[in-house]
Amino acid sequence: MQTVAAGAGLTLVPRMALGVEGRPELGLEFVPFPAPAPGRTVCLAWRRASPRGGELRLLGEELAQGAPRADRLLRARQT
Repeated sequence: MQTVAAGAGLTLVPRMALGVEGRPELGLEFVPFPAPAPGRTVCLAWRRASPRGGELRLLGEELAQGAPRADRLLRARQT
């Protein structure tokens, strides 16, 4: 992001990263893709016998909640 802020190009930023990467002090403009916007599917997988299954489920829930938050941040910046 510092390279872009320095005027040396542009980048694609996932919506869920806007909360971290969209710091106001960088002075960047975030422009969403027009419809139909590109997308992706994120998958979190682990072995059934993994002793960390509970923690991984919590991680998945947190990741799933991050996307709506990023949508709100982007809409707020567009107004």
